Amino acid sequence: MGMNEVTPEIGKRYERLLLFTAPLTLAAIMVWLIALGSTRAASYHEGRCYGAAAKVLNPKLDTLKKAWLHAQPKKKSQSISYSYRDKMTDLLIDSAALDHECKILLIQTKTQLKDEDPDKVIAALEHKYNELTENPLEMYGVKIPTKPTVDLLGNKLQVELSTSVLVLQIVLLPALLMWLASLYHTRYREAYLIGKSTHIVDVYPHVINVLPTGQLPRTFNRKAMTKESDIRFLCGLYTFIRICLLSAFILPAIVAYVASLYLTATLATGPFAFVAGLVVCVFTLSALLLELKAEICRKVLVTPYDAGA
Repeated sequence: MGMNEVTPEIGKRYERLLLFTAPLTLAAIMVWLIALGSTRAASYHEGRCYGAAAKVLNPKLDTLKKAWLHAQPKKKSQSISYSYRDKMTDLLIDSAALDHECKILLIQTKTQLKDEDPDKVIAALEHKYNELTENPLEMYGVKIPTKPTVDLLGNKLQVELSTSVLVLQIVLLPALLMWLASLYHTRYREAYLIGKSTHIVDVYPHVINVLPTGQLPRTFNRKAMTKESDIRFLCGLYTFIRICLLSAFILPAIVAYVASLYLTATLATGPFAFVAGLVVCVFTLSALLLELKAEICRKVLVTPYDAGA
């Protein structure tokens, strides 16, 4: 297979990869909508804080009960000791599962329940969680269930919305990286083949292959130098156009995905969000800046008209 046959084949592969933009962008936007809903909906966010607090306090129930018994007043005229309140406050503040807003909300809630038995405190928190998260969220006309149900081997599992977002982000990450890497490697090979081509018919006409055409002057007088500088300017302009076109294809999915990472990042998931966002951005920049490769950036193709001139 000659070079004139290989170049269109590589171009077709690149075009097929561009078509994957649609499903990946749709998936990334859905993840972003779910993440936005889980953070913007005040009732759900409040309910999620209560549920997280119950999960933080439940494993420490024995410790809280001891603090509760120790804090009981010895006389009826006395009030419960502050040690019990301090113990609960420390557990909530030190937890990495709660963000700053949740901690403030829960400390205020804890103040209202300060004289309650720890069993009643946890039960009250779970009741508030169930009450505030039973209705689906609605973002831009899309209804999002707060407790999605997953059918796994015949067993119906209810997954927390924040957990669902994290799972979707983890699953979508390798798909985006494979797609971006394939775009890069395919375009790298196509750029090399385009650099070896001379005629416009040798290049596959997909949407990114916007290349200048003409014939460079063979003599180096003042007029020829002016024409050559004009062509070089056109090469830079066409490179800018190609980068803009490619950005229109790949940036919507990338921006939506990185935005979802930013919206849902907590102390526990922050390292994953930072690493995933950084790697995706590096892969994206690599695919975009590849259009500056000399073989394609400075390429001027010849048309049948120029060839016959």
